[in-house]
Amino acid sequence: MAGFDVQTHRHHRPRVRVHGGSGAWKYKEYDYVNRAGSFLYEPAGSVHTLTCIEDDTQVWFHMYGVNLNLDEEGNVDSVTDGPVVAAYYALCEAQGLPRAERPTD
Repeated sequence: MAGFDVQTHRHHRPRVRVHGGSGAWKYKEYDYVNRAGSFLYEPAGSVHTLTCIEDDTQVWFHMYGVNLNLDEEGNVDSVTDGPVVAAYYALCEAQGLPRAERPTD
C-alpha cells in the first residue's frame, strides 16, 4: 500500500536478501527505487526505513538474526526475532487486509 512505512531498523546479523515481487519501494535514507524483479543485499548494521511508493507492493525478505527497531533518536525500541508470521497476520488484520494463507504444496 503506497505510503506504508516499516519502522526504522538495523539488522544484527550478517545479511538480508530482498527480492521485489511487484510495485515499488525504497528506503527513505536513499534515493534509489526498487521495483519488481529487483534484488537488494543489506549488510549487517545498515539502518534504514522501508517505505512503499506504489500500491500492491510485494517484497520478499530473507533475514538472518534479529531486527532492531529504532525510535526517533536511534535507540532500540523493540526487537523482532524468530517467526514473524503472527506479526504479519496482525498487520494484515490492522489494515483490514485478508489473511494470505501459506501454500500447502
